[in-house]
Amino acid sequence: MRINVRRGDKIGLISPSTPAPVKFPERYQRGKAYLERMGLEVIEGSCTYREQSYRSAPIHDRAEEINEFN
Repeated sequence: MRINVRRGDKIGLISPSTPAPVKFPERYQRGKAYLERMGLEVIEGSCTYREQSYRSAPIHDRAEEINEFN
């Protein structure tokens, strides 16, 4: 399946497992900035900057984060 993204489209960033934005903040910001330079509107999920042990948040919160973008 091919998905076409265009300038001005919105894209949601979620953290369904490892809290990458917390553990690798420079890499995360670099990727986010790249998407913004492409002209995309980046919307961060509610678990983006959370950390609970080896994961971003409890399973219920991570499921809610995904559903927020539907």
